[in-house]
This record gives sequence, C-alpha cells and structure tokens, in this order.
Amino acid sequence: MFEVVDPVEDMPGAERMWVQAVSVNDGRYIGRVDNAPHAISTIKVDDDIEFGPEHVISVLDDDPRHALKVWVSRRSHVEDLRPQFVSRDESLNATDSGWCVMVGDETQEETDNPANVLVQPMGFVLDRWPELAPVFSTGTVQSEWKRNEASNSYVRVPTRTHSSAAVGEARNCR
Repeated sequence: MFEVVDPVEDMPGAERMWVQAVSVNDGRYIGRVDNAPHAISTIKVDDDIEFGPEHVISVLDDDPRHALKVWVSRRSHVEDLRPQFVSRDESLNATDSGWCVMVGDETQEETDNPANVLVQPMGFVLDRWPELAPVFSTGTVQSEWKRNEASNSYVRVPTRTHSSAAVGEARNCR
C-alpha cells in the first residue's frame, strides 16, 4: 500500500500496487513496480523500490511448493499472535513441508493435543506473515528460528541435540 501524500479532492489516500520482489537483504526487499499507478505520480512501472514485510498486504504466489502444508499453533492463528518460533523437521508425506510455526511458549502438553495445531497451506501462512519467506526459502531440515523483534525478522538458532537433558526443552509440534 502506497500512501498518497497531500491528496487533492476525489483522490484516494493510498493506492495498492503490485511489486515483484527481486532481492532480499537483511529483512528488507527490493522490488520492481509491476502495475501502472493511477493516483501516485512519483513512481511508474519497472521502478525499483525498497520495502519491508510490514508493507506487504498480499502475496501472489504460483510456486507449487507453497501449496505444501505448514503446522501452525492454533493459538497463534486464533489470537493473531505473530509466531516467535519456527522449526523444520523431516516431511511426513508429499504434502507436508516439515515446517512448524509456533507462538514459542507452548507446553509439551499443548503440542501433544492435535486440537492445538492447525495444518495450513504455506502460501496462506506467507500471506499472513510475509517475514517468514526468507526462513521458508533458506531453512534446512532440523533448523530452528526465533523472531527478532527489533528487526521484524527471524534468526537461526543452534539446533538442540536431543540428549536426555535437552529432551524436555525440545519443541515438537508434530
């Protein structure tokens, strides 16, 4: 959404634009304007602009990988809580991405109850939380990520080993 600065009569206060992301650097995107603006005169088709995930309203995604399913904390979904912890395990089947998106403070009892975990298409999850795109595109199996509030991005954390001391801390949503 692009804000119209000092709109005149009958002019909208903002304009939606399609922007094709061409690169990502430190959680910021460089994108190319993909449609002709009607109200905004300071940008045009094919102009490059910098933006962040907070500016994304919707994602048009025809990548078949994004139809894969992601396990999502029901609490995160229902209470609109931004995920704080993301992990990836081996896929269970051809439609499973292996990704788990969680609030981050779930108890083992909570994750053991299937009613507390939803299975959603990756495209839907990315549309809701676009800042997960770099994680989903670069994360490897057995990876864990925590949200950094200051940068509104996710940073990889060392994967825990499942020794007897660490088993109680392991986060498993599936």
